[in-house]
Amino acid sequence: MSTSRDLLVRLARTLVYLAIVGMVIALSAIVASRITIAQLRAMLPAEMLSAGAVPAQMAPARTGVGSAANAQAQLVTGPIPGTVELDLYAALGLSQAEFVELLAANPHLRIGNAYTLAMTIGNGGGDHLAEGDVIVRWDGGQMVQHIGVSGVLAVRVSEAMLPGLRIVVPEGFTVFRQTSLPGGTAYEPDESLDEFDLPDAARERLPIVSDNELTTRLRQALVQIRDARSSLDGASLLEQLARGQCELALDAVRSAESEEPAVLTPAEIHQQRRAAVVVVGHLFRDGNHSAASGVVVHSSGVIATAYHVMNKSTAVARAVMLADGRAFPVVEVLAADMAHDVALIRVDAADLPASPIAMGDGAGTPVTVIAHPGGCFYNLTQGHISRYFGVTRYGRSAVQMAVTAEFADGSSGGAIFNDRGELTGIVSATNQIGNKMVYRTAAPAFLLRRLAGDTSESDDNP
Repeated sequence: MSTSRDLLVRLARTLVYLAIVGMVIALSAIVASRITIAQLRAMLPAEMLSAGAVPAQMAPARTGVGSAANAQAQLVTGPIPGTVELDLYAALGLSQAEFVELLAANPHLRIGNAYTLAMTIGNGGGDHLAEGDVIVRWDGGQMVQHIGVSGVLAVRVSEAMLPGLRIVVPEGFTVFRQTSLPGGTAYEPDESLDEFDLPDAARERLPIVSDNELTTRLRQALVQIRDARSSLDGASLLEQLARGQCELALDAVRSAESEEPAVLTPAEIHQQRRAAVVVVGHLFRDGNHSAASGVVVHSSGVIATAYHVMNKSTAVARAVMLADGRAFPVVEVLAADMAHDVALIRVDAADLPASPIAMGDGAGTPVTVIAHPGGCFYNLTQGHISRYFGVTRYGRSAVQMAVTAEFADGSSGGAIFNDRGELTGIVSATNQIGNKMVYRTAAPAFLLRRLAGDTSESDDNP
């Protein structure tokens, strides 16, 4: 019996050993095949690669989506057929010293430990690189950088990358245009809000929004405000968010006895109220920023927004930017209501275009939202007030308004106007109901009157 048992044990061990050897051989074959494929791809002539794309060997196979470390390990280090390696400073028409000086003069470009530069790469004949990769090299390192469908390459440059900064691009694509650093032969600023080619008759009716320009202006303003320490600090913010009421004269739009204002189309509402809608921005210690929405409710610089938009005590700068790009530091929270998610803030400005505040509109009232979802500034959507409902928030009873007009992240604090162009709500939140419906809620604008110390009522209150 013992002899048979020993034979079985030896046989089992032999089978396990053979299995392990087989696995090792299989893995070796896989690795060898990958190396062979990489070598073959590197030998392919440029004509066999997709037109206008970066050669495939410049973006070797990755073992997972976004695996930057793996891509770094597999990068080709020498010359690549069908490509050219350019001195990036020369391509931008700058010396390294000029490049460094411009970086220092534009701190709004810095996020974390690196500066983000936007550029396009063309062939001089109207074609630009898009939906492909390039290689950025420097003394001691290199990385793959992806160019999306926009054709804009966002290069992250840290101080360690400055010595010997180079870029590997397809042959023929050597014409650079950059919009970040105001200097060098490749610099071309983004189109200004006033430079779009429109007929004079259409310019007022078709205001074009440059999201890139507004984002740049917001970041520049936030950095300047941070350096000047001119906005409300975090400790004062938390203290002032506890203010439940202020004394502010918000003239009633209309009383029950007044004549009914004219009904406006969404286009007329946009034309008349767009200037009252603002961007509320915050800058954080790591260099990132956020952009939300707000609306001027008093010409002396009083803005209504959502409580959660302002509840960012770790921010190092706070600003309000108007539609024309002017920006002002937030200097005070006049009053706020966490349960209803609404706040009144102040900037040092005068003669601002302000929106009238409705006394309340019933369910079914058509509404128009103007806000900034996802950095898409001054976006208009339409819908209706679907209902008013009571909730308990932070241990308090609160009234919320539901609307069918669409909004998303970045819209918080945005203006909801009724069909007479009066402010009837402040964008608050979205809630996904399964995969069927997005439920959108807002703070009724008549709550702003309570924050301002006005407890007057109207027959129009819901």
